[in-house]
Amino acid sequence: PMGPQIIDQVKTVLAEIPEIQDTEVNIVWSPPWTKDMMSRYAKIALGVS
Repeated sequence: PMGPQIIDQVKTVLAEIPEIQDTEVNIVWSPPWTKDMMSRYAKIALGVS
């Protein structure tokens, strides 16, 4: 149920970046997200092991 709100928020934030003219935001449910998909740097920044 939060999909449309998430898409709107992402588009709003990206619209503030001058280098970005057009955006397309897709929410993808497959495959299910896991923390293994995070980059090493994202894991460090968020304290995820």
